[in-house]
Amino acid sequence: MKHGLRRFIAVSVAALTMISAMPARYGTKGIIRAVTASAATTIESGAKGVAVQVSSNATLYFYFNRDKQSFEVCGSTITGDNVEVTIPDTVSYKGKEYIVTAIRPYAFCNQTNLVKINGSSEYITSIGQGAFYGCFNLTEVGIYNYVESAIEYIGPIAFEGCSSLDNIRFARRTDEIGAHAFWDCTSISDIRLNDIKILGNAAFYNCSGADKIDLSMSQLTNIPNHAFCYCSNTKEIHLPEMLTEIGIQSFAGCSSIDKVYIPDSVSVIETGAFLCCDSLKTVMMPEGIISVGDHAFFNCPDMKFFVSKNPNAFIGNYAVGWHLLDNGMPVTNDNFIVWSTGSGRVKEYATNNGLNYYNISEAPSLAADQYKNFEWTHNNNTTSWGKNGNNYFNSDHSPYANGELNTKWKGVCGGMAIVSVLTSTGYLSVSDYAPQYSRIKDIAPNRDNSIPDFVKSYVTTVWANQFPYVNDYSTDISNRFGKEMLRYAEYTTYGADASVFVIGGDNKHGSHAMVCFGLEFKEYASDKNDAVWNGWDARLMIYDVNNTQHNINDYFYVNFADGSWYSKGYLHYGYDPSSNGIRMIHSYDKMIFRNDMTVDEFFDAIRIK
Repeated sequence: MKHGLRRFIAVSVAALTMISAMPARYGTKGIIRAVTASAATTIESGAKGVAVQVSSNATLYFYFNRDKQSFEVCGSTITGDNVEVTIPDTVSYKGKEYIVTAIRPYAFCNQTNLVKINGSSEYITSIGQGAFYGCFNLTEVGIYNYVESAIEYIGPIAFEGCSSLDNIRFARRTDEIGAHAFWDCTSISDIRLNDIKILGNAAFYNCSGADKIDLSMSQLTNIPNHAFCYCSNTKEIHLPEMLTEIGIQSFAGCSSIDKVYIPDSVSVIETGAFLCCDSLKTVMMPEGIISVGDHAFFNCPDMKFFVSKNPNAFIGNYAVGWHLLDNGMPVTNDNFIVWSTGSGRVKEYATNNGLNYYNISEAPSLAADQYKNFEWTHNNNTTSWGKNGNNYFNSDHSPYANGELNTKWKGVCGGMAIVSVLTSTGYLSVSDYAPQYSRIKDIAPNRDNSIPDFVKSYVTTVWANQFPYVNDYSTDISNRFGKEMLRYAEYTTYGADASVFVIGGDNKHGSHAMVCFGLEFKEYASDKNDAVWNGWDARLMIYDVNNTQHNINDYFYVNFADGSWYSKGYLHYGYDPSSNGIRMIHSYDKMIFRNDMTVDEFFDAIRIK
């Protein structure tokens, strides 16, 4: 963890669901590491049965399941190094062929020379407890075809300690995964569970290599305790819409996630659920949250605000707005704001903890006033940003022009929007590309003054290196806003990162980049009785870089019931809502693309030295 706070605390199994015994006023020093239930037992490969030599260095043993009239792998003898084993589809017994339907408990456990297991994706439906426990050289389980696996059940500790296992495609359609099933599988790169109904405690504990956790298509109603604790490389978490509860320390130590959308169905977030998520900035809270447990978001120092639409929600000790200093002392996060809708327990929490409290109704006007500092004095046109009708690059930036050097003017709306967003959210400073300036608004403030050449070159370089919009939130149906996209737009109003907002995109018109810096609800709008609302519930606040200031005519009006929308600005550009999309890109690393550079390296290369 980037603040050096990763301190495992060994506890008994009985303490698996506890935080620290330390008094609450001192916070918690780290995440508890529960002891594996099997740690005290020496486990060996399963019992002998019908022996089948499947290769020169592998013999498998099979148990006959009389009820199912099928065979199940119950043991193995494997010799040599780097062995690949294929489980046969059928076993011949007493003159009759029987299909193989399962891998029984401990069948391959501690077979450290096993590197790959293959089997029928059609027949094998179950992998028992500890089946591959301790197979730390196992890299692949090939029990799936191009579409899916038939495995319905994976037992407790089935793959615990399989630190070389790099994917779990075989588990994507599984209904039940037991406790600790993938504990310490540190090489898994992606966790995607489409059909899961039952997930055991600590099932994916310390799967530190997983870049994404996608449960959006699952049938889970709760995330169990410690389920994804210490998935430290995970950058994206997608939760199912039917979820009601997030368990104790379920995502604790996921130190790479910076934002998480919690569905409206969730009412309870348990103790330490997101404890020590060092990079977490934005938590899009459910509308009807009832309880946020002790230390739920403790030691998330990048969090600057917390929102509860329920003013009487229970907020536990040190739940939000607190982090630890390196000396172990708890302090409040700088300028932390608690947002809610009136007096109640949420406001009391803010007051009792010395945190700022604002009413949600204040957010739109505050956001609009703040964003004025990040508007360009000159708008998006060839006179301001081009040179003799061409894109402008100077000698500092031409190496990064990405093939666009000296091409004809195409507009740099994307570059202007990206620089506005990244400056407004603190990823860039104005002085990086405009020395002696501290606000975009102050760059060439008079119409007689042209934009400084370095600024012009910087913005056009950023534009030329845009990725073709790998978007975070978009709409599958072009004339509808998605629920998560609207929620992020709302949270921008409270303090989440502003977003590059892209409209259009057909072959005739291309697309246009703007900025979304918030959302205003009709009930809080000063003009809520004006005809312009015409039944709309809210509006996205948009800054169009074709103008020198944001204009209410550019706003996007939204119907929350079905996601439909209307905007004069969209129609002004001649876009057809039936054939054009809307995209919102808010991730720093998705705004810019360079084949040979990270985003940080790119911006470091083009800023003023």
